[in-house]
Amino acid sequence: MDINFASFSISKEVENVGRFGAAFRYANYGTFTAADEYANKTGEYGVNEVALILGYSDVFDENFYYGANVKFIHSAISEYSSSAVALDLGLQYAFPEENLSIGLSALNLGTQLSSYIDTKEDLPLDITLGATYKLRHLPLRLFLDFHRLNEKSDGFAERFRYFTAGTEFNLSKVLTLRLGYENQKRKELKIDDFSGLAGFNIGVGVNIKSYLFNYAYSSLGEIGAIHR
Repeated sequence: MDINFASFSISKEVENVGRFGAAFRYANYGTFTAADEYANKTGEYGVNEVALILGYSDVFDENFYYGANVKFIHSAISEYSSSAVALDLGLQYAFPEENLSIGLSALNLGTQLSSYIDTKEDLPLDITLGATYKLRHLPLRLFLDFHRLNEKSDGFAERFRYFTAGTEFNLSKVLTLRLGYENQKRKELKIDDFSGLAGFNIGVGVNIKSYLFNYAYSSLGEIGAIHR
């Protein structure tokens, strides 16, 4: 559909200071036909988005981790554009004896620096709570995340509709299989009564000496699929 994404990231551990990271993300949504209010074609225009990210993480205490990102975001539609600055915050606590880790994050805390014409918009704030658990007698790890807990809902149970679940199975030291599910994406990509495999993700990891290769397939239903 003429949509392209690109990203680059790097991180570096600094002894006795913490880990620093930087990333660049770009999205291009292709070329569109421009027209006036009478449907007369006047040319073409493009749509793209860019995010620049700087991050830092360290430990509070043994098994207690924290991290933060500062992001500059720019979006452009034809000759119009909007920019914003945002902050991501995250905490994670590990219980080694229970093979359990719990994490909490607040994403996109920030504001617009400039808006599309006169339309002021809030950033898509996302409060996420997640956990991972490794079974004691099986090489199997389970994951569960609840996203957008900050959004208003009609009832208590409805607040947890944005959830993702996954599992990772280590067949050996070399081969790992993965399976994931995104509940809200499956609902959003449903066409009439057909969902297909929308919302499901499958993947494989291969670890050879010091090299790790990962592949993932994410279904978008009738739209197609993403290969990573």
